[in-house]
Amino acid sequence: MDAKNESYRPSGLLYCSRDMYGLPAFSFSYYRALRHWLHLGFSMSYYARTLQVSSVDTKEPVGNQFCHLISPMAAIRFQYLDRPIVGLYSGLALGVTISPCFTVAQPKTQCFVAPAFQLTALGLRVGNRVYWTTELGFGDKGFVCTGIGARF
Repeated sequence: MDAKNESYRPSGLLYCSRDMYGLPAFSFSYYRALRHWLHLGFSMSYYARTLQVSSVDTKEPVGNQFCHLISPMAAIRFQYLDRPIVGLYSGLALGVTISPCFTVAQPKTQCFVAPAFQLTALGLRVGNRVYWTTELGFGDKGFVCTGIGARF
């Protein structure tokens, strides 16, 4: 790049150069059965990550960015097999991801909003009142999601 174009580049711009680490995603879901095969509800997911921030001008690391990703979503679940001890299902959840981020090198907090979704291709529930679930899917919760649940 020549000196003429270099003068037009603003100084002090930052970019996220790489992921450093993050926590596992945590999720809370609630469903209400409308029919034995159709459940409606909501899901709330949380994920935190830390990114390395570098200067656009020098490409040198200047600090870290801490982000919290919060995803409230409306959800629908289709129950294929609904026995007292075992169940198979698939589902879809749609909502938004709200991500407040704080960068150590800059004094202000930025907040980003983006669409959120979770497509569950196959879910397995084992147990009755207290149960274990495993889901295979794609979206804000990841590819594999496992956890425990309770019926009230």
